[in-house]
Amino acid sequence: MKKNHAFTLAEVLITLGIIGVVAAMTLPTLIHKYRTQVNITKIKKFYTVMNQAIRLSEAKNGPINEWFLECGQSSAVTCTSDDVDNWVNTYLAKYMKIVKKKNSIDRNIYYLSDGSAFLVLGNIRDIGYYPNGKTDDYVASFILNGKSMKIVPQQWVNCTEYFDTYCYNWDGTINKVLPYLIDTDKILGIIPSGTANLLASNLGINSIAKALKVIDAQNIKKIDLITVNNKLSALRCGFGYDADVICKTMQFWKNKFGYCSYFIAGIIFALRLKNKNYSLIVNDDEIDINASCLIVANSPNMYKNMFSVAKNSKLDDGLFDVFILKTTNPILFFLEIVKLFLGIKQNSKITQYIQTSSLSIKNNITLGHIDGEKVKFSGNIKFDILSKKIRIFS
Repeated sequence: MKKNHAFTLAEVLITLGIIGVVAAMTLPTLIHKYRTQVNITKIKKFYTVMNQAIRLSEAKNGPINEWFLECGQSSAVTCTSDDVDNWVNTYLAKYMKIVKKKNSIDRNIYYLSDGSAFLVLGNIRDIGYYPNGKTDDYVASFILNGKSMKIVPQQWVNCTEYFDTYCYNWDGTINKVLPYLIDTDKILGIIPSGTANLLASNLGINSIAKALKVIDAQNIKKIDLITVNNKLSALRCGFGYDADVICKTMQFWKNKFGYCSYFIAGIIFALRLKNKNYSLIVNDDEIDINASCLIVANSPNMYKNMFSVAKNSKLDDGLFDVFILKTTNPILFFLEIVKLFLGIKQNSKITQYIQTSSLSIKNNITLGHIDGEKVKFSGNIKFDILSKKIRIFS
């Protein structure tokens, strides 16, 4: 007789209980994340609209570096609101859809069709942007630099003086700039506006305001990087369960639930754990293991900074951390996750923690990820540590 495989009542109840706990823990964060994403979308749109208006205006009014008024030649706010209004009407208003204007003694607020608003300060240089049209909801500042616009994300403080060049942190931005930072005097400043913000969380930077404080205080440190087959990584490389969660979470879920989608996927894939054989070469010693999850990390914090898969990890210790999980039993898996939440990290038959500066994995074909980017590895995988290679505000 053919058996029908299904989840037991206990498995269903445990899963529902975990989902309930996770929902209670993450709902406020999810709501905040949604609002932040809406603001980021509006910031991107405004950035595009404003640059288009500048290009159209340049065709009639000449290069932007010839637009500035005498009263706006310094960083001080010296132009009157009438001066600014005349400047906006001459150079910008004809080339973008401004639906209304609100006058005040020292500034004018210009409202756009999507409900957002902007102002031009009296130095004809700084442009403040309000995604919700409320002047107490100041999210971004833009700088007219004589060529185009630069964006400087901010929250409640003027941070334009801090930035000469910038890289706005949408997902994946850090990895794109790493090659240009290694062994240079350039300093990486993180604006935590991505999905996970794992590196920022590891550094204790949990908000835009905190990011600006560490930049203002000039708190700088050098941190390690790792290479995975010569590809740079600031965070981690994962296989098995970790790769399934990162690589197989549906885009629909990500769009609808944001970072919370990984919690949901994590529960589902925990019920489908499979072991795979790995041959690890650690400091010339070969270790054969059957593991459902294998993580090699420079920054081992997971789900923001809720827990870490390493015992005593530091971003500047010249080592990377290896976490090995060797169970396919969902109950035992969830018990190990609880231990990680509680900070109980001991080598056992189920889990293993390794710190090393040299690691290779013998491999045929393995699905994995590097800092959240899906990778299909073919052939052996070589990990190296690059000790204290970049400078970062922390």
